[in-house]
Amino acid sequence: MFTSKQRSVLRSLAQTIEPIGQVGKGGISENQVKTFSEALDKRELVKITLLNNNDDPIMAVAEELASALQYSNK
Repeated sequence: MFTSKQRSVLRSLAQTIEPIGQVGKGGISENQVKTFSEALDKRELVKITLLNNNDDPIMAVAEELASALQYSNK
């Protein structure tokens, strides 16, 4: 897990970049995982938006994506 200071720094860095994708009601697809993985290879920080029609909590989606990308923080 990140400390509050680390989260603050990452949020400030993310302010200047555009989102590369969106996660909606259908959740995370294999194609999105591939796209996000390629983006992470090219740059260290990516920004993804979670649409309002997604019923899952933000942290659950983030953990699912991290697991799919094999970047889990456990």
